Amino acid sequence: IVDEGTVLVYVRNTGTTTGWYALPYSVSGNTIDFLDFGVGYVDLQANFTQSDAFDFRVVVISGSGLTQLNVAHPNINLRNFKEVAAALNLKN
Repeated sequence: IVDEGTVLVYVRNTGTTTGWYALPYSVSGNTIDFLDFGVGYVDLQANFTQSDAFDFRVVVISGSGLTQLNVAHPNINLRNFKEVAAALNLKN
């Protein structure tokens, strides 16, 4: 994954059933950024402090999986969780 795949991170307000938003996420000057990933970690950064306010979804796609995804769904918007979830048969 680290060398050839990709990691996608989405966020939503805890306790809601509203849509998932791809990182980086910004609202009213508050931002959450996806900085880095590696074996066993995903590094996120926010410019504010608010505990238990957000749910995160992390989607990990291998290099071959990413190639297959792009072939099967050439116009997929990776920033749109609904499209990614449908293409990968993930629970929405």
